[in-house]
Amino acid sequence: MIKLSEIFQFRLYENQMSKIKPDKRYSFSFVYNNTFNDNINELSKVIDFLHEDLVWDGIPTLDIVKKRLNFGSICMLWKYDNNVVGWSWLNNNNITTDWITGYKPLNSNEQYGGGAFLHRNSKPEPMAGYKFYRFGIENMFKSFDKSILYLYSDTWNRASSILCNKVGFKKYDFL
Repeated sequence: MIKLSEIFQFRLYENQMSKIKPDKRYSFSFVYNNTFNDNINELSKVIDFLHEDLVWDGIPTLDIVKKRLNFGSICMLWKYDNNVVGWSWLNNNNITTDWITGYKPLNSNEQYGGGAFLHRNSKPEPMAGYKFYRFGIENMFKSFDKSILYLYSDTWNRASSILCNKVGFKKYDFL
């Protein structure tokens, strides 16, 4: 369970996002429950990247990814020049702390995101983390016709908090 004292909670309205010049090298694709089998290779690649970059017993397996998708969470694969380099997660129905169980239902104009990961050795340029956050969030808003996004960042994850601020998120307690 999440300790509220160990996280920063954020909210972003679509119209408050930072401006950014389009960059066609960055692209995204969504993985749903019914497209899991078509994306096993790319999902496995991201899981391998997680093992390369992190020492963490919470790295999901393909079975956990399938459970997340079965619950209704959606994986957004991050691609640079059409090569998968990371992912993030979203849910359009629930705030979820594990992507498998609901914590709090969302309104029809809201979505919840998180779990962003960019493989350290696949990072194509210094601004890649910001660009993936920014372009990815824009993609989430447009693809699902939402206007509000919630996420949280662990207090130890300074990079995530900085990226949230650069994109336009404001601190907001929603949990």
